[in-house]
Amino acid sequence: MATLRSQVSSSRRMTEGSSAPKSRRQFTRRMFAAHLGVAGGLLMLPASTAGGKKLKEEHLISGLRLRTGQPLSRMKQFYSDKLGLEIVEESEQLLTLATGASQLSFEYTEGSQARYHFAFNIPENQVLAAHRWQRERSELIEPPARLVDEGMPREVVAFRHWNAHSVFFHDPARNVVEYIARHDLDNADNSEFSAANSALCISEIGLVTEDVPALARSLATSLELETYVSSSEAFHPLGDQQGLILVMKRGGAMAFGKDCCRDIFPTQVQLNRNQMQPIDIKGHPYRLAGSDVDVPNR
Repeated sequence: MATLRSQVSSSRRMTEGSSAPKSRRQFTRRMFAAHLGVAGGLLMLPASTAGGKKLKEEHLISGLRLRTGQPLSRMKQFYSDKLGLEIVEESEQLLTLATGASQLSFEYTEGSQARYHFAFNIPENQVLAAHRWQRERSELIEPPARLVDEGMPREVVAFRHWNAHSVFFHDPARNVVEYIARHDLDNADNSEFSAANSALCISEIGLVTEDVPALARSLATSLELETYVSSSEAFHPLGDQQGLILVMKRGGAMAFGKDCCRDIFPTQVQLNRNQMQPIDIKGHPYRLAGSDVDVPNR
């Protein structure tokens, strides 16, 4: 399997004809042992729940339903008019957009200050194209120096421990949105970048909690997800490169702003699984369900 350096070198030869970037500094990787078992009855599971096994070769997240206090007309203007995403459903209370193999929905809730972090997988060779394309449509979020590679644009983030590069930006609701190119995936595409064509699926959603290890243990057991690479008491990714649930500490500092971690907001996640009944997380406004289950508004 190709390394990050060789993948980026290949990508840049195809797009810009320049040499591979050099690392500025290496990541400090902290390993935190993942424990199995549900802690304190955190998840309330229906007796008939059939979670199924995690799909190794397909996307994990089929859809998200997120709250917003922003007028849906503003969200539509950004995601449809500016980014070119197709509208699947539109009403006074709900806007649903096609994002590759997934769907992204915003539910208008007057006065809501909800902030989220979510990401889209893009072809592994298109991070530079994504950077150019998105920079023409919105301001990009600059990462701290430790996440920058020399020879790459300042706003391109190097996740060396994940063998990935990303571009981050805000939408009108101040959600932290990410395009992520995961170089271990065999999904290179030499066509022109656009959000409509290159956002392959929703590949990350952040779930904020007071107790990261407890929620991560519960989700790992009930959804049969494994820790991805490494974790800590403030951040625990579950899943794989096709889809990650990011368990994040409430009020924790993130490299890309505190807005998306400052509080706990209602979140509905549809997973790419059949015959999975909704799972409500005790003490959190979170619901997870299979893609073939109609999840009612909470």
